[in-house]
Amino acid sequence: LPLLFDILSDALRNPSFPESQVERLRGEIMTGLKIRLQNTRYMASRQFARMIYPPEHPYHRFADGEFERIKSMTIEDLRGFHERQFGPLGMIVVVAATMIVYAILKRRTSRWLR
Repeated sequence: LPLLFDILSDALRNPSFPESQVERLRGEIMTGLKIRLQNTRYMASRQFARMIYPPEHPYHRFADGEFERIKSMTIEDLRGFHERQFGPLGMIVVVAATMIVYAILKRRTSRWLR
């Protein structure tokens, strides 16, 4: 169990973003977006959101992104986003386990909180 927590902690703190995986996911996202862009209901919803919400409003942009932004995103962009958005501050970890597991988790995460 301690090894599992160490691996999870390392994955959260030091993501690797392998280029082959990033490119595979980029292709999947772009294919999905191409399919959705052929759906008139989806396109009407997108256009409606752009008309009623100002550009700085979160609802002005759709979560699935824009072709140009997806194409131009680099691994460094992903790393920067991860550094800004992921970390121990504000993170909530819920564990339903025995006190022994809780003690192991507390010991393993205390290094991260320093």
